[in-house]
Amino acid sequence: MVARASRPSMDPPGHLGEVYQDAFPGNHFPIDPSDDDFDYDSEEEEDTPDFYPTCGLCRFYFEPGDPVFGSVGKNIPFRWKGEYTVPVVEPRRDGERAFHIKCVDLVDSCISVWDDHRVRFNPYLHRMSMISGSIPYFIQPPRSFTNQRDRWLRNSVTHDLQHALGGRLPPEICRTIASYCTQERATQIIRDLWLGHGRRYETSMMIPLDDTYDAKSMMIPLDGNHPLWIRYTEMEGLRYVESISRIQQHESDELFFSPDDYAGSPFNIYFAEDHRGIRQIIITESDAPPSINRAAGLHWAICCRHQKLPFCLRFKSDGIKLRDFVITNPERPSPKWDLRRWATFPRNIDTFPPPPSICDGYDRNLSYYDAIQAIDWNAPDICGYYFYITDGELRGIVAVKEQDSRTSHVDEYQHGHLGNVVGIYFPMGHGERVSEIWLRTGEYGDDAIEADTMILRTNKDRSCVLGLDTSSFWLRFDSKESKKFTYKKLASFPPVGRTRMFYSRSGHCKTWLAFEKPTNLEVWLGHGEATTWSGEIEVSLPFPHDEPTSNNIFCNNYLVASAPLHGVRSVTPCRAWGKDFSGDTIVGLLLTYLDGSQRCVGLVRPDHLEAPMEVRSGKIWLGSRKWKGERIRPGPLIRTIKCVRVIEPEPPENNLYEYLEVQMSGRLDWYFDHVVSCGLAPRTDVDERPDEMKEVLDRQSHLRESNIRAFEVESWPVRK
Repeated sequence: MVARASRPSMDPPGHLGEVYQDAFPGNHFPIDPSDDDFDYDSEEEEDTPDFYPTCGLCRFYFEPGDPVFGSVGKNIPFRWKGEYTVPVVEPRRDGERAFHIKCVDLVDSCISVWDDHRVRFNPYLHRMSMISGSIPYFIQPPRSFTNQRDRWLRNSVTHDLQHALGGRLPPEICRTIASYCTQERATQIIRDLWLGHGRRYETSMMIPLDDTYDAKSMMIPLDGNHPLWIRYTEMEGLRYVESISRIQQHESDELFFSPDDYAGSPFNIYFAEDHRGIRQIIITESDAPPSINRAAGLHWAICCRHQKLPFCLRFKSDGIKLRDFVITNPERPSPKWDLRRWATFPRNIDTFPPPPSICDGYDRNLSYYDAIQAIDWNAPDICGYYFYITDGELRGIVAVKEQDSRTSHVDEYQHGHLGNVVGIYFPMGHGERVSEIWLRTGEYGDDAIEADTMILRTNKDRSCVLGLDTSSFWLRFDSKESKKFTYKKLASFPPVGRTRMFYSRSGHCKTWLAFEKPTNLEVWLGHGEATTWSGEIEVSLPFPHDEPTSNNIFCNNYLVASAPLHGVRSVTPCRAWGKDFSGDTIVGLLLTYLDGSQRCVGLVRPDHLEAPMEVRSGKIWLGSRKWKGERIRPGPLIRTIKCVRVIEPEPPENNLYEYLEVQMSGRLDWYFDHVVSCGLAPRTDVDERPDEMKEVLDRQSHLRESNIRAFEVESWPVRK
């Protein structure tokens, strides 16, 4: 799909001429494309700017083909209209803001976007786009946050419809109508906040801005002698901090700090924020971290610890909400916490290993996807773990519990388009626990790139490889008969209780892990302590001659999920869950056995499973589209799977699909990579795939316990 930009219209200047003069000093307007001496390049008209993937007003994701408008970017020539196309690489920086044309129409009556096309930069649209999103970087919220917004907006429109119509329409019809109005309602909320702020303070928000506009910076001293008041504003059902002041200016202002309660002890300050702004600030003299609730898109930051007065609170405002909260000018500077974002805090911050700094920009600190996350291994009622890996880095671990809905937190780490994302689901059997975490290091490909892969071991001698299979280290035409791999035992877990691990992206292409040391009381309450280890084991693995993927048929690195086929009671297909997959394909299978245990092959997400199909004939059939002149080749099936059958397909159906018959004996290996290449290899000779950890476990006696509490893991390479 190619977007064609529409030629800008030449309407006469409207009533915003004085604003344009401020935006472009000296009346040096951009050249009018209608001027005779303007060389209009027809090829440039075909170019599609690299737009961010969400609308600058409603902040919902664009769909391919949506009519969009751009006017506030730095690199767009004048105004741009066209259809949205998915970029090859989603821009993180230096992208252009775009807007649904219907969203711009909703705010045009108050900001006159369409009045004069001689000016490509509309200052009011720019201001509203910053209010609706992050400043100064464009941080995308996780999909789960977008889904939460969608539900709230639908409920809001439904309530208004029922109230306006006096209940004359059934609720289900109102909900259906509301589902088509979420983008408009989100834009109305931004517009009303923007206009209402000006009326509230009897000032005009209609101030000229330019491309270099920065949020207004403010500073308030905290000396212990004056109270501080905080004011909140609401946006789509969520409270944001609007202002902090020494004087109560409105009856809704809440007392934030009182000199009467100040005992002279040092302060600890924390704040919570999402991509829009600050949601909560906590100032306390207690050394214990605050009790916080996990929420989609929300993260916390340690502003300071053990900080003595006086100092200043410094923050920025977009006119509606606060953001970028820091302290300045303290007499005794406290340890710098680098404002890393946390999904939850350690139980004892002062003795916890300090996380590494992120070295490539503040937006990485702000980004929820780089926040420090936590996982409680072996917590009660866990039936599996879902691992979210992007660009070879572990970004999210979801503990799937029996009582949770299958959608709980699975989308928390996904944003934008899937790109180089791999999701691995590892079901846990009854009484099964994660017992060890290992790290495998090997030299990948002809360039000898060092790649780390984490491996989980359970108390039932099962392994879950969170990365490349060892056979993929031999690239095409690689003639080495063997390769060396180094294995390190990072941690082992106690046989009872849960163990908390923190993890995060660390710098470039690294994942940081840290284990929390529980107190005696926490051990008594059931929190286990991880034992860390030092030393390494070197193993030489032979060339995988028995692999159908010898010499790397994928031309990329790949992962393998394997499961025995004997004793399978039912098969549950998993459909693709994103537009980046090639069509409505089956990307994985969940196998349930006669004893109730489960195993996965391929990519499986617990919230995208179809109905289970009972296996009765001892066979299943995997169907793919029939291509003219092509037959199913022996060995792995390198194509997309469209359907699964537990009954032999009828002849008419064979005209549409070509089927691979799989006997329910031996095992099934499913090969996949970050672009979901599919390779299936039924093996009737053996039930289990050879365990690479067998030789390693036989030689682990010389490993020694260690006091190390934190580790850094290099990401495995993604070859594109």
